[in-house]
Amino acid sequence: MNSFELNKIMGAVLGTLMFVMGVGFVAEAIYQPIEDNGPGYALPEPDLVASAPVDEAPAQSIGFFLASASAERGAAATRKCQSCHSFGEGEPNKMGPNLYNTVGNTKAHAEGFAYSDILLEQKAEGQVWSYDNLNAFLENPKSYAPGTKMNFAGVRSPEERADILAYMQTLSGAPVPFPEAEAVAVAPAAAGDEAAAAPAGDGQSERDAQIALLMATANEGRGESAARKCQSCHSFGEGEPNKMGPNLYNTVGNTKAHAEGYAYSDILLQQKAEGQVWSFANLDAFLEDPRGYAPGTKMSFAGVRSPEERANIIAYMRSLAAEPVPLPQ
Repeated sequence: MNSFELNKIMGAVLGTLMFVMGVGFVAEAIYQPIEDNGPGYALPEPDLVASAPVDEAPAQSIGFFLASASAERGAAATRKCQSCHSFGEGEPNKMGPNLYNTVGNTKAHAEGFAYSDILLEQKAEGQVWSYDNLNAFLENPKSYAPGTKMNFAGVRSPEERADILAYMQTLSGAPVPFPEAEAVAVAPAAAGDEAAAAPAGDGQSERDAQIALLMATANEGRGESAARKCQSCHSFGEGEPNKMGPNLYNTVGNTKAHAEGYAYSDILLQQKAEGQVWSFANLDAFLEDPRGYAPGTKMSFAGVRSPEERANIIAYMRSLAAEPVPLPQ
């Protein structure tokens, strides 16, 4: 390449640079910002809308669930724990400590087991395995005792936790009594509400208050769907014949053992003679655990664990009447 061609290339590059610089100067002169001319139009800020508080259902105490808990169901539920825990008196620890004599005992009490630091710290503070503490631990072990070695997600159902605690109560030479069920304070309904849930008290049992609260939002349609599993043993329509179980039309609010022509068990005949009726609370207790509520009953049904499902079924049964009884208050 000779010097003439090299000069042409360098000249083209310099020319391009000068053109770019010139365009920059021109643009800056045209679009130079105006300073100190005040702020532009201020857009209005959107009003912050305060979100309405979410009403939460009042939490029941563990004593409420222990009142109807079953040690037998608890023993069945703890089978999933047997790979890590032993339950008998004097049995050795496994991956987890032996659980005999746990209820009411100090934390980290099983001799020879290497507990996590958090449980040793709680033991040093004098903490014990009360029913409330055990309930909280079973619900979420890692949240209750951060750093625990227990690799278990927890038991979500309060009914199942109560059953487990009822079983653990039996694992002792001197079982600790269940705590009393505390009344649930229900906030008064707003003006205009048709059915306000009444607070426990004034002679109402905890179950009365609980079923009154659930019936306020129960769904007949879901109850009818849930009751389909009962149709093999019961009829529901007015005037329909009894089956293996009695006809259930006009049951809610009626006396017990009311279906004509049905051979009821002795316990229900006895309760009828005492003047007992199928109140909302009585139906709820019976549906939850028929054999526990009426020992000797002919009804071979394990029961309905979910309080919401029981309320839905009762709402459907309430509709099976010419004049449905009023909802509980």
